[in-house]
Amino acid sequence: MQLELSLDKEGTLYEALTWTIDHRECSDATKAQHRDHRRWLIEWFGDVALALVTFAKVTEYISSENARGIMRATVKKRLVTLRMALEDAYRRGLIPHTVDWWPDIESDSRPGEDIWTYDQYRQGRLAFEPGQRIGVDILFWTGMHDSDVRRWRRSDVDLARNVWRRYNTKSKADPTWLPLPEEFRRILEDHFVAEGLSSPALKIAPLWWSSPIKPMGRVCHRAGLPRITQLGLRRSCVSYIFELAVGKQGKNPDETAEFVALWLGHKGDPKTSAIIRRHYMRWTPNRMLSASPY
Repeated sequence: MQLELSLDKEGTLYEALTWTIDHRECSDATKAQHRDHRRWLIEWFGDVALALVTFAKVTEYISSENARGIMRATVKKRLVTLRMALEDAYRRGLIPHTVDWWPDIESDSRPGEDIWTYDQYRQGRLAFEPGQRIGVDILFWTGMHDSDVRRWRRSDVDLARNVWRRYNTKSKADPTWLPLPEEFRRILEDHFVAEGLSSPALKIAPLWWSSPIKPMGRVCHRAGLPRITQLGLRRSCVSYIFELAVGKQGKNPDETAEFVALWLGHKGDPKTSAIIRRHYMRWTPNRMLSASPY
Protein backbone atom coordinates (compact mmCIF):
# COMPACT_ATOMS: atom_id res chain seq x y z
CA MET A 1 0.00 0.00 0.00
CA GLN A 2 1.42 3.36 -0.95
CA LEU A 3 2.05 5.72 1.92
CA GLU A 4 0.01 8.91 1.71
CA LEU A 5 2.13 11.83 2.88
CA SER A 6 0.54 14.75 4.71
CA LEU A 7 2.23 17.51 2.78
CA ASP A 8 0.16 20.31 4.27
CA LYS A 9 -0.98 18.73 7.52
CA GLU A 10 0.78 20.40 10.43
CA GLY A 11 1.80 18.12 13.26
CA THR A 12 2.84 15.18 11.07
CA LEU A 13 6.39 13.96 10.63
CA TYR A 14 6.67 14.47 6.88
CA GLU A 15 5.36 18.05 7.07
CA ALA A 16 7.72 18.86 9.95
CA LEU A 17 10.76 17.47 8.11
CA THR A 18 9.79 19.27 4.91
CA TRP A 19 9.26 22.58 6.71
CA THR A 20 12.69 22.36 8.30
CA ILE A 21 14.42 21.47 5.03
CA ASP A 22 12.68 24.34 3.25
CA HIS A 23 13.30 26.96 5.96
CA ARG A 24 16.74 26.19 7.40
CA GLU A 25 19.64 28.05 5.77
CA CYS A 26 22.13 25.56 4.34
CA SER A 27 23.79 24.67 1.04
CA ASP A 28 21.99 22.83 -1.73
CA ALA A 29 24.17 19.77 -1.09
CA THR A 30 23.19 19.76 2.60
CA LYS A 31 19.51 20.14 1.73
CA ALA A 32 19.82 17.16 -0.61
CA GLN A 33 21.25 15.10 2.24
CA HIS A 34 18.40 16.17 4.53
CA ARG A 35 15.92 15.04 1.85
CA ASP A 36 17.63 11.66 1.73
CA HIS A 37 17.38 11.45 5.52
CA ARG A 38 13.68 12.36 5.31
CA ARG A 39 13.07 9.48 2.92
CA TRP A 40 14.69 6.93 5.23
CA LEU A 41 13.03 8.35 8.35
CA ILE A 42 9.57 8.26 6.78
CA GLU A 43 10.17 4.74 5.51
CA TRP A 44 10.76 3.56 9.09
CA PHE A 45 8.55 5.82 11.24
CA GLY A 46 5.77 6.40 8.71
CA ASP A 47 4.05 9.76 8.36
CA VAL A 48 2.98 9.68 12.00
CA ALA A 49 1.86 12.44 14.32
CA LEU A 50 4.83 14.17 15.96
CA ALA A 51 3.53 13.15 19.38
CA LEU A 52 4.37 9.55 18.49
CA VAL A 53 8.06 10.33 17.88
CA THR A 54 9.17 9.58 21.44
CA PHE A 55 12.39 8.58 23.18
CA ALA A 56 11.28 4.94 23.11
CA LYS A 57 10.49 5.09 19.40
CA VAL A 58 13.77 6.79 18.47
CA THR A 59 15.69 4.25 20.56
CA GLU A 60 13.85 1.44 18.77
CA TYR A 61 14.78 3.01 15.43
CA ILE A 62 18.47 3.12 16.40
CA SER A 63 18.44 -0.55 17.44
CA SER A 64 16.58 -1.57 14.28
CA GLU A 65 19.03 0.17 11.95
CA ASN A 66 22.06 -1.15 13.85
CA ALA A 67 20.66 -4.67 13.50
CA ARG A 68 20.41 -4.12 9.72
CA GLY A 69 24.10 -3.23 9.61
CA ILE A 70 23.59 0.52 9.07
CA MET A 71 26.55 2.40 10.49
CA ARG A 72 25.91 4.39 13.63
CA ALA A 73 27.43 7.46 11.99
CA THR A 74 24.78 7.23 9.27
CA VAL A 75 21.96 6.78 11.79
CA LYS A 76 23.29 9.73 13.78
CA LYS A 77 23.23 11.98 10.71
CA ARG A 78 19.64 11.01 9.94
CA LEU A 79 18.63 11.75 13.51
CA VAL A 80 20.19 15.21 13.29
CA THR A 81 17.60 15.97 10.60
CA LEU A 82 14.85 14.52 12.79
CA ARG A 83 15.88 16.50 15.85
CA MET A 84 16.04 19.74 13.85
CA ALA A 85 12.48 19.11 12.66
CA LEU A 86 11.23 18.43 16.20
CA GLU A 87 12.94 21.54 17.57
CA ASP A 88 11.41 23.64 14.78
CA ALA A 89 8.03 22.05 15.48
CA TYR A 90 8.32 23.15 19.14
CA ARG A 91 9.13 26.71 18.08
CA ARG A 92 6.17 26.60 15.71
CA GLY A 93 3.89 25.55 18.56
CA LEU A 94 3.15 22.10 17.11
CA ILE A 95 4.47 20.12 20.09
CA PRO A 96 4.30 21.19 23.74
CA HIS A 97 7.88 20.49 24.84
CA THR A 98 11.37 20.95 23.48
CA VAL A 99 13.50 17.89 22.78
CA ASP A 100 15.53 17.32 25.96
CA TRP A 101 15.49 13.52 25.89
CA TRP A 102 17.70 12.78 22.87
CA PRO A 103 19.55 9.43 23.10
CA ASP A 104 23.32 9.22 22.75
CA ILE A 105 24.69 7.16 19.88
CA GLU A 106 28.06 5.52 20.36
CA SER A 107 30.37 5.92 17.38
CA ASP A 108 31.27 2.94 15.19
CA SER A 109 34.91 3.88 15.27
CA ARG A 110 37.42 3.34 18.02
CA PRO A 111 40.00 6.13 18.24
CA GLY A 112 43.28 4.95 16.77
CA GLU A 113 41.86 1.58 15.68
CA ASP A 114 39.36 2.11 12.88
CA ILE A 115 42.10 2.67 10.33
CA TRP A 116 44.58 0.52 8.47
CA THR A 117 48.04 1.64 7.48
CA TYR A 118 49.22 0.70 4.01
CA ASP A 119 51.12 -2.29 5.42
CA GLN A 120 48.04 -3.46 7.37
CA TYR A 121 45.96 -3.15 4.21
CA ARG A 122 48.47 -5.27 2.27
CA GLN A 123 48.32 -7.92 4.99
CA GLY A 124 44.60 -7.64 5.66
CA ARG A 125 43.36 -7.93 2.08
CA LEU A 126 44.86 -11.43 1.87
CA ALA A 127 42.66 -12.58 4.78
CA PHE A 128 39.53 -12.05 2.66
CA GLU A 129 38.17 -14.43 0.05
CA PRO A 130 39.04 -13.30 -3.51
CA GLY A 131 35.45 -12.27 -4.21
CA GLN A 132 35.48 -9.99 -1.14
CA ARG A 133 39.10 -8.90 -1.49
CA ILE A 134 38.44 -6.66 -4.49
CA GLY A 135 35.83 -4.77 -2.43
CA VAL A 136 38.47 -4.04 0.21
CA ASP A 137 40.88 -2.93 -2.53
CA ILE A 138 38.36 -0.52 -4.03
CA LEU A 139 37.47 0.95 -0.63
CA PHE A 140 41.12 1.50 0.34
CA TRP A 141 42.27 3.02 -2.95
CA THR A 142 39.21 5.07 -3.92
CA GLY A 143 37.72 6.00 -0.53
CA MET A 144 34.24 5.63 -2.03
CA HIS A 145 31.21 4.74 0.07
CA ASP A 146 30.45 1.02 0.04
CA SER A 147 27.11 1.67 -1.69
CA ASP A 148 29.04 3.18 -4.63
CA VAL A 149 31.53 0.29 -4.53
CA ARG A 150 28.67 -2.17 -4.99
CA ARG A 151 27.49 -0.24 -8.07
CA TRP A 152 30.96 0.23 -9.61
CA ARG A 153 31.16 -1.30 -13.11
CA ARG A 154 33.82 -2.26 -15.61
CA SER A 155 32.95 0.87 -17.61
CA ASP A 156 34.13 2.96 -14.65
CA VAL A 157 37.75 1.96 -15.21
CA ASP A 158 39.62 3.05 -18.33
CA LEU A 159 42.95 1.26 -18.39
CA ALA A 160 43.92 2.82 -21.71
CA ARG A 161 43.73 6.31 -20.22
CA ASN A 162 44.84 5.10 -16.76
CA VAL A 163 41.83 6.67 -15.00
CA TRP A 164 38.89 5.59 -12.84
CA ARG A 165 35.48 7.17 -12.36
CA ARG A 166 34.65 8.36 -8.84
CA TYR A 167 31.07 8.41 -7.57
CA ASN A 168 29.66 9.97 -4.42
CA THR A 169 25.91 9.55 -4.66
CA LYS A 170 25.58 10.52 -1.00
CA SER A 171 26.78 14.07 -1.65
CA LYS A 172 25.31 14.19 -5.19
CA ALA A 173 28.77 15.00 -6.57
CA ASP A 174 29.21 14.75 -10.33
CA PRO A 175 31.02 11.54 -11.36
CA THR A 176 34.65 12.44 -12.07
CA TRP A 177 37.52 10.67 -13.83
CA LEU A 178 40.64 10.55 -11.63
CA PRO A 179 44.14 9.09 -12.11
CA LEU A 180 44.62 5.42 -11.25
CA PRO A 181 47.31 4.68 -8.64
CA GLU A 182 49.77 2.26 -10.24
CA GLU A 183 49.37 -0.49 -7.64
CA PHE A 184 45.57 -0.26 -7.80
CA ARG A 185 45.76 -0.48 -11.59
CA ARG A 186 47.69 -3.76 -11.38
CA ILE A 187 45.16 -5.16 -8.91
CA LEU A 188 42.27 -4.25 -11.22
CA GLU A 189 44.00 -5.65 -14.31
CA ASP A 190 44.60 -8.98 -12.55
CA HIS A 191 41.01 -9.05 -11.29
CA PHE A 192 39.54 -8.31 -14.73
CA VAL A 193 41.53 -11.16 -16.28
CA ALA A 194 40.78 -13.64 -13.47
CA GLU A 195 37.04 -12.89 -13.49
CA GLY A 196 36.68 -12.38 -17.25
CA LEU A 197 35.34 -8.84 -16.79
CA SER A 198 35.19 -7.46 -20.31
CA SER A 199 31.62 -6.18 -20.68
CA PRO A 200 31.22 -2.52 -19.59
CA ALA A 201 27.99 -3.35 -17.71
CA LEU A 202 29.55 -5.96 -15.39
CA LYS A 203 29.96 -5.03 -11.73
CA ILE A 204 33.52 -5.16 -10.48
CA ALA A 205 32.69 -6.31 -6.93
CA PRO A 206 29.47 -8.35 -7.29
CA LEU A 207 30.17 -10.46 -4.19
CA TRP A 208 30.74 -7.54 -1.83
CA TRP A 209 28.55 -7.83 1.28
CA SER A 210 25.38 -5.77 1.50
CA SER A 211 26.02 -5.33 5.27
CA PRO A 212 29.78 -5.76 5.66
CA ILE A 213 30.50 -4.46 9.19
CA LYS A 214 30.17 -7.75 11.10
CA PRO A 215 31.78 -10.06 8.52
CA MET A 216 34.66 -7.60 8.11
CA GLY A 217 35.12 -7.61 11.88
CA ARG A 218 35.31 -11.41 11.94
CA VAL A 219 37.95 -11.46 9.20
CA CYS A 220 40.03 -8.83 11.03
CA HIS A 221 39.84 -10.87 14.23
CA ARG A 222 41.05 -14.03 12.47
CA ALA A 223 43.89 -12.10 10.81
CA GLY A 224 44.99 -10.47 14.08
CA LEU A 225 44.47 -6.97 12.67
CA PRO A 226 42.65 -3.91 14.05
CA ARG A 227 38.91 -3.97 13.38
CA ILE A 228 38.08 -2.07 10.21
CA THR A 229 34.82 -0.83 8.69
CA GLN A 230 33.95 0.65 5.31
CA LEU A 231 34.27 4.13 6.83
CA GLY A 232 37.59 3.07 8.36
CA LEU A 233 38.90 2.17 4.90
CA ARG A 234 37.72 5.58 3.68
CA ARG A 235 39.80 7.14 6.48
CA SER A 236 42.68 4.82 5.59
CA CYS A 237 42.56 6.02 1.98
CA VAL A 238 42.72 9.67 3.06
CA SER A 239 45.43 9.04 5.66
CA TYR A 240 47.59 7.24 3.10
CA ILE A 241 47.21 10.13 0.65
CA PHE A 242 48.35 12.55 3.37
CA GLU A 243 51.24 10.23 4.25
CA LEU A 244 52.44 10.16 0.64
CA ALA A 245 51.75 13.79 -0.29
CA VAL A 246 52.67 15.64 2.89
CA GLY A 247 54.96 13.22 4.68
CA LYS A 248 57.02 11.88 1.76
CA GLN A 249 56.64 14.51 -0.97
CA GLY A 250 56.45 17.63 1.20
CA LYS A 251 53.27 18.97 -0.39
CA ASN A 252 51.19 21.69 1.26
CA PRO A 253 48.63 20.17 3.72
CA ASP A 254 45.83 22.54 2.66
CA GLU A 255 46.41 21.78 -1.01
CA THR A 256 46.44 18.07 -0.19
CA ALA A 257 43.15 18.45 1.68
CA GLU A 258 41.60 20.08 -1.39
CA PHE A 259 42.84 17.21 -3.55
CA VAL A 260 41.33 14.73 -1.07
CA ALA A 261 38.02 16.60 -1.30
CA LEU A 262 38.12 16.11 -5.07
CA TRP A 263 39.13 12.45 -4.64
CA LEU A 264 36.22 11.74 -2.29
CA GLY A 265 33.66 13.87 -4.09
CA HIS A 266 33.00 16.40 -1.35
CA LYS A 267 30.82 19.28 -2.47
CA GLY A 268 30.53 22.84 -1.25
CA ASP A 269 33.41 25.13 -0.31
CA PRO A 270 36.55 23.69 -1.93
CA LYS A 271 38.57 24.88 1.08
CA THR A 272 37.67 21.82 3.14
CA SER A 273 40.98 21.30 4.94
CA ALA A 274 39.54 21.37 8.46
CA ILE A 275 36.68 19.01 7.60
CA ILE A 276 38.94 16.51 5.82
CA ARG A 277 41.46 16.47 8.65
CA ARG A 278 38.86 16.22 11.41
CA HIS A 279 36.70 13.47 9.91
CA TYR A 280 39.04 11.40 7.74
CA MET A 281 42.75 12.03 8.17
CA ARG A 282 44.57 9.99 10.82
CA TRP A 283 48.28 10.03 11.59
CA THR A 284 50.03 6.92 10.31
CA PRO A 285 53.33 5.73 11.83
CA ASN A 286 55.23 6.55 8.62
CA ARG A 287 53.84 10.08 8.50
CA MET A 288 54.74 10.61 12.17
CA LEU A 289 58.30 9.51 11.42
CA SER A 290 58.59 11.89 8.46
CA ALA A 291 57.12 14.80 10.44
CA SER A 292 59.17 14.25 13.59
CA PRO A 293 62.15 16.57 14.05
CA TYR A 294 63.93 13.96 16.21
